[in-house]
Amino acid sequence: MSKEKEFKVTVEELDNGNGWTYAIDGNREAPNWDIGETWENMIGYKSKKDAFDSGTGMTKTMKEWAKGFEAMGDWPSDPHGYEN
Repeated sequence: MSKEKEFKVTVEELDNGNGWTYAIDGNREAPNWDIGETWENMIGYKSKKDAFDSGTGMTKTMKEWAKGFEAMGDWPSDPHGYEN
């Protein structure tokens, strides 16, 4: 198995002032479109720490996903899913 990918988690205040969000490798957490959330009305985490902890938790999840994808030879070049 290849070397485990390291993800960089950063925290920033939402543009709308509704709290904090995290970004993994520069890719911000997206709004929850299923409930009608948009970039303009997105509700973030109450503190920087909460956002960082959530982002760190997501990186752990992504690392676990990577093991399964790599075992099948199918790990995407862009684990965030932003490439077409």
